Amino acid sequence: MKELSKDEVIKSLKEAGNYNNNRLKERIAKANYCYSLKLESPSFLFELVFHYHQNSRILTPTRWWGGGRLYTMAAVLERMEKENMTFKALSEGVIKGDYLPDFFRPCYDMQNAFSYEKCGTLVLCPLKVSEKLDCPDAMFRVIDGMHRALTLAYLIKKDPGFWQPIDAFILH
Repeated sequence: MKELSKDEVIKSLKEAGNYNNNRLKERIAKANYCYSLKLESPSFLFELVFHYHQNSRILTPTRWWGGGRLYTMAAVLERMEKENMTFKALSEGVIKGDYLPDFFRPCYDMQNAFSYEKCGTLVLCPLKVSEKLDCPDAMFRVIDGMHRALTLAYLIKKDPGFWQPIDAFILH
C-alpha cells in the first residue's frame, strides 16, 4: 500500500475519466489519507460492501428487522444466483421488484465486453462502526466503480480463472 496525495488521486481518476461525480469529489476532499493498492485476491473483491442505492434496491433489500441495507459483493451475488437474476434481465426490467433497470445497463454492457484495461481504479473507504453491524467481516465499501466492481465480481463468480489483480484507492 502506498500513500498518495489528494492531487495524485484526482489526477489519476481524471486521466481515467472517473472523476465525474460530486459524491466522489466530496469524499476526496474530506479524506485525511489516501492510499493506492493492488487487490491481489478475488476474495478481497467479494468482501467489499456494495454501496446501497435506491436504483439497485432489489439486490440490497431491507433486512427482516427493518434496517440495514449493506451487503458484501458475495452476498449480492448469492442473491442474484438464488433469485435467477442476470444483468440482462435486470437491465430489461424483466425481474419484478424495486429497482431501476437503467442502473444495470452498464453492468450488462460491461459483462459482454469486460476489459481489465478499462476497469480503472476502484475507490474504497473504510466502513463506519454502524456499517460494520451489517457486514461484520468486511472492511471497505465501494464509493466509486460500483458497476465495474459488481460486474467483475459476477464474472469471477462464474469463472474464477477470469481474475486478474486490480487497482484501488482507499480514502480514509
